[in-house]
Amino acid sequence: MQVRQGLKNSRIPTNPFVENLQEYVNDKLGSLDLLKDAEDQLTADRPEVIRRLKLALKNELEAAELAALWIPSTPEVDVKLAFARQAGDEARHYHLIQDHLEGLGVDLNGFNPAADGYGPMFNLLQGMNSTIARSGCALYSRGPRPEKERTVHGFLRASRPGGDR
Repeated sequence: MQVRQGLKNSRIPTNPFVENLQEYVNDKLGSLDLLKDAEDQLTADRPEVIRRLKLALKNELEAAELAALWIPSTPEVDVKLAFARQAGDEARHYHLIQDHLEGLGVDLNGFNPAADGYGPMFNLLQGMNSTIARSGCALYSRGPRPEKERTVHGFLRASRPGGDR
C-alpha cells in the first residue's frame, strides 16, 4: 500500500483506483474550461461551443437519471425527496441547454446524448448503496449550487451569437 503525506504530516493510505479516478475526473473537468469563464467562451468557435453544449446535455441527463435511480432503494423519505428534486433540477438544466442549442439553430432531431452509453462517473456512482455515500456523491457531483447555476446560465448567455454581456 502506498502512502502520501497529508495534513500535519499524517500518512494517508492511497488507493490507485481512487487516484486514477480523481485524475480522470480532473482531466475531464479541465477539458471543460470553456464553461468556467464567460469571457473565454466568447473566443470559442461555434462547433466547439455546440460540442460542449451537447456534452452538457449528456451530463445533465446522466445526473437526472442517477438521482432517479437512487430513489426506490433509498429508505429515508426526506432523502428520496431530495433525490427527486435533484432529478428535476437536472432535467430543467437539460431543457435550458436544449432550448439554447435550438435557439442557436442546432437541429437536435435524432440527437441522443445517451447513445454512446453512460460515462465512467455514472457507472461508478450508480453502485453506491448507502444513503451516506449517495448523498456525498450527489453533493460532490452537483458541485456548489450557486457556482453551477452561474456557470450554466453564464455559459448559455455567452454562447449566444455576439455574446450577451
